[in-house]
Amino acid sequence: SVGPLFDEMIAHRLGLVPIPTDLALYNRREDCPTCHGEGCPNCTIIYSVNKRGPGVVTSADLEPIGDAKLRPKDSKIPIVKLGDGQAMLIYATAVLGSGKDHAKWQSTHGVGYRYYPILKAGGKTLDALDPNVPFCESHMQSTSTEEEETLELSSDCETCKKFMDQYKVDSVKAANDPKRIVMEFETDGSLSAKAVLLASLDILAKRFSELATQASALA
Repeated sequence: SVGPLFDEMIAHRLGLVPIPTDLALYNRREDCPTCHGEGCPNCTIIYSVNKRGPGVVTSADLEPIGDAKLRPKDSKIPIVKLGDGQAMLIYATAVLGSGKDHAKWQSTHGVGYRYYPILKAGGKTLDALDPNVPFCESHMQSTSTEEEETLELSSDCETCKKFMDQYKVDSVKAANDPKRIVMEFETDGSLSAKAVLLASLDILAKRFSELATQASALA
């Protein structure tokens, strides 16, 4: 690479680009039964970047050698700006990893937890997360984990106005169910939210199984 940044900085930026991942198709390199850690199509994806300046090298310039479906989904991530007479020729490898080892493998972000909200209006108990119920988190979310609160709805809020029109009320009784938790999170695009959740549950199940085995050995 002949450009304005050191190779190590470019490598760091490339390593943070989310890569489309199929957990059923690829193995972790260290656990790959085919190559035993040497690197092969079952555990490693090879990308190339070949671009001359002037211009900005982006994630769209990452070309997978093989399957075109492995191109980064976000094509607008800037890597480096090349000037006249500058160029970049790179071959990079992508492998599976874990977020506990490095942030570049952290596919999930913005994780949040809260108690399940419950609403009462017009003598009816409503599921606040039902898509048919206009739920405004700003004006209908109870701050108490134990007591029911009566909250006034805002006529300046479009969601509140929909709720008032639908249930013919000016206020709502709001509470939280401490026995149910709502978990919300986003992914970086390398995996779908469903794939992340299922993979996480599978990892937890394996860890608990190992813990149970070790505990049984102590008995």
